[in-house]
Amino acid sequence: MRDDLSETTNLAERLPDRVKELDRLIDNFLRDTGATYPRPNPAYKPAADPSKTPAAALDAWKQRGCTASIADGILTMKGTGAAGAAFLGHAAGNMTAPATVKLRVRSESGGAGRIDCLTQGAAKPDEKVSTPFDVPKGDWQMTKVELKHTGRIGVLRLYLPAHDKPIEIDQIDIEPQSGKAERWSF
Repeated sequence: MRDDLSETTNLAERLPDRVKELDRLIDNFLRDTGATYPRPNPAYKPAADPSKTPAAALDAWKQRGCTASIADGILTMKGTGAAGAAFLGHAAGNMTAPATVKLRVRSESGGAGRIDCLTQGAAKPDEKVSTPFDVPKGDWQMTKVELKHTGRIGVLRLYLPAHDKPIEIDQIDIEPQSGKAERWSF
């Protein structure tokens, strides 16, 4: 878990002995406690279309303090709460800083933004590293933000000046010093 917080790698094929050991431990626990294997809940009703969940709809980014949607290759975000509180969040997995974040944005009003890296994850939001940046007013522009701290990125929160007027994003790139670079083209 330490090396794969998002649990993106299935280790079962690489570690068949570990799988057997864990299966044996579960079987022994169930036998020793008299517990039974879980049965399906007959009242469970799965979502009609899992791809319509909010995380899937935003390509794994989570919206907080804002409304965000993707249409025609553009993510549009508008704040719904206090000014400066709207953000998009993403778990950055094994990425480490220094790193470069590039945003292709369009903003009618422009303004101040920031990127917070919650280096210990969302469990400890007070342990963050903030990097301010400006979003230019006007048509599509590439904005580049250098995360200069060293160590884990953890959870990345992208705060944009999206309170009074929508801001549009059609691409986000994260290029870490180590770990796999990621690109979202909405």
